[in-house]
Amino acid sequence: MKQDTVIEIKKPETFIDDPITELIRQGARDILFKALEIEINGFLSLYADLKDDQGRKRITRNGYLPKRDI
Repeated sequence: MKQDTVIEIKKPETFIDDPITELIRQGARDILFKALEIEINGFLSLYADLKDDQGRKRITRNGYLPKRDI
């Protein structure tokens, strides 16, 4: 009688690449992008009133405002 509990994991099926699958994947990417944009904008709006000593926003989105010295 074997004493181990190791089981063999079957290899997944080959990659399915068809137009419907690609359409579903693109739709999922779009939904995730929109959800992340909403969450980021909500976070930024929470801290929009925080300013530094020079009156500039303390919390900004990377790459959206001109470069400044810190």
